[in-house]
Amino acid sequence: MKLSDRLGGHLVSGHVDDTGTITKISHDGNAVVMTIKCPHHLMKYMADKGSVTIDGISLTLFEVDHEEGTFTLNLIPETIERTILGNRSVQDTVNIEADQIIKHIEHLLQHGDLDMTKLSKAGGPHV
Repeated sequence: MKLSDRLGGHLVSGHVDDTGTITKISHDGNAVVMTIKCPHHLMKYMADKGSVTIDGISLTLFEVDHEEGTFTLNLIPETIERTILGNRSVQDTVNIEADQIIKHIEHLLQHGDLDMTKLSKAGGPHV
């Protein structure tokens, strides 16, 4: 893929962060609604309308329930047809990769020397 190409999803590394379990599958018209129980340590990366990778498939989070530790996906017919998600059942285990950009931001906030006053004095972005 070239940087000038259209990105039809989000950045995916292919590294699995952990696994989750499908807890519910239902239908909403021609869409499949799938709820996944997510490990606690990954829930901080899950946000409504954010991105997640399930079994290598870039998807949009439809709804996130931090209290229950679950997120819901609303899968359109094309996703069901072109991926393995249409063959999944309740209690199946899925691979989860959290959004790379969020993980990089977290890393910078925890380990980076992000002193905005130095940037301002150096003529960088003003905050």
